[in-house]
Amino acid sequence: TSLIDCSFFFFFFQAEDGIRDAQESRGLGDVYKRQVSTQSTGASVACSSRSASGMIRCATRLHALSRVTKPPRSRGINIKLVFDDDTVTQIQADPGDTLLEALDRADLSDVWTGGACGGACSCSTCRVRVVPPWSELLPEQEEDEIDMLDSAAGQEEDETAFLEAARLSCQFELQEEMEGMEVHIPDMGPNMLEVPLWMRDR
Repeated sequence: TSLIDCSFFFFFFQAEDGIRDAQESRGLGDVYKRQVSTQSTGASVACSSRSASGMIRCATRLHALSRVTKPPRSRGINIKLVFDDDTVTQIQADPGDTLLEALDRADLSDVWTGGACGGACSCSTCRVRVVPPWSELLPEQEEDEIDMLDSAAGQEEDETAFLEAARLSCQFELQEEMEGMEVHIPDMGPNMLEVPLWMRDR
């Protein structure tokens, strides 16, 4: 008898990780690239991975992102400004801004220089006039605002005219229902930061 040497060769083919994925695939594009996204927060993350573990890591990042993503910004509020010379312009503000913040952002320094105290209710230079029906949407004046307007009016010849429909633009916030609000910008009044306490009518 003769011995016959038989050699057996085994070839092991490692399947692509994506092919081993338990989920059905409509084609190679689905195997090699999958995307995870969320519409509720407006965030979107694209995951290019060949393994289930990679997809898990991507989903973990997406979950973390959804917890810190800020909600969509509310639409801007249009405010109509009317100056004493009947010049009219329009600015935009975000809900929750004070009118003074909106005026500062609009860069009206060539026609308006109010807000000397930066919104601390200490100068009266951000005085505006808001008439009905818009004035009915504003919050009631607090004592600091009333006190500052009265004190500034004491420096004027016509106190009544100074106080007519007067509000300090640093003392109220704008809301969405104020869309289209008309605000009158009067001539600049006294800057009470420059008036000594002993000269104030308080």
